Amino acid sequence: MKYLIAVLLSVINVAHATPDQLNVSGLIPGVTTQEEFENGKPDYGYIIGGFKLICSPEYDGELLLSKVYCFTGNKYYSQDITIESQPYVTNLKVHETLVGGFAKKFGKPVKVIDTPVQTGLGVTYNQNSVEWRDKIGNELTLIDMSTRVGEGLLILTSAKQLKADKEEEKAGEKLREF
Repeated sequence: MKYLIAVLLSVINVAHATPDQLNVSGLIPGVTTQEEFENGKPDYGYIIGGFKLICSPEYDGELLLSKVYCFTGNKYYSQDITIESQPYVTNLKVHETLVGGFAKKFGKPVKVIDTPVQTGLGVTYNQNSVEWRDKIGNELTLIDMSTRVGEGLLILTSAKQLKADKEEEKAGEKLREF
């Protein structure tokens, strides 16, 4: 019986283990070069999880990928390339598919947040954010702004960029006077 429990615990720990390195369709924060990024995409967009997404990269001083924003949903012409006619797809479809796929690949997310949001016109919707981190400190975030808004984001950020962002935020806070 003790052996069975030990085996089950090790399986559970493996399923929830932090990945060594986030690799999203060949995009590795802090490793992928600008040239590799440009060579890896088709005429426009980037293929991630079977979807063609419009992505906007940022690079550090060494021209390594520090952050990439991929916009999802009909508004951003997301296409499901697994279907022959390549129809545009909703953000909800992209979000659900990517969350499921990344959960299989990277394990349980480190953070899942559902936030009710209301626009200035009184329209309410749910914003879902799901986050994974690797052992290096790189971060993958998926954000769904519900079917009413119809847009979302995939954000892949290097550990180096996250550290720089925190330092910039702290410096900005020091400048605030009350």
